[in-house]
Amino acid sequence: MAISFDSVCDDLERLQIELLHIKFEHTALVNKLPFHHKDPFDRMIVSQAMCENLDVLSCDDKFDKYLSISSQKRLW
Repeated sequence: MAISFDSVCDDLERLQIELLHIKFEHTALVNKLPFHHKDPFDRMIVSQAMCENLDVLSCDDKFDKYLSISSQKRLW
């Protein structure tokens, strides 16, 4: 990274970016999702988006297979 890691929290606050913590309901949904994606972190992103009613910002079209069964969409 071009900036110090210690400044990340300040930058997030300045840009009004909120962290999305992993909740139990997110992990519960991950276990119910079809196995379209082998990356566990990407599967968690999908689960969080579905649980929190958020769209996903990604160029990975594998997300579309999950989001086709929800009201969320992939942007990018």
